[in-house]
Amino acid sequence: MFVANAVDAESANEEVAVEIALRPGRVAAWIPISIIVVPLVLALLMATIVAAPLSVVAVCILAVWTACGYLSLAYVVGDRMTRAAGREVQPFIALMIGLLAIRLLRLIPIVGAIAHSIVVLIALAATCAVGWD
Repeated sequence: MFVANAVDAESANEEVAVEIALRPGRVAAWIPISIIVVPLVLALLMATIVAAPLSVVAVCILAVWTACGYLSLAYVVGDRMTRAAGREVQPFIALMIGLLAIRLLRLIPIVGAIAHSIVVLIALAATCAVGWD
């Protein structure tokens, strides 16, 4: 379902944002799977001579999936922040507010790096959860 909508980036991000906002437990369940299974599969692909080029393509797809999830998570954060403030804003503005909040969190010396790593894992897990459907 996610692969079919990959051409339409807006609907793909919307699916991931809905997954993050409405089913956070399912996304949390995908975090260990995305930490263990994805690197293991990539390592197995890199170990074979025939599938080594495929592993490079898989890493590129993984990077795009993670970026899609990161933007969707930033949109959810921005949307929740603006709704908590009692305002309705356009989706682009909510996305920018969410990106700003995540980047400001990243500026905290040690805690920020840990929190940003968790944000990236949540983004990857959300796209894996949507991609599995």
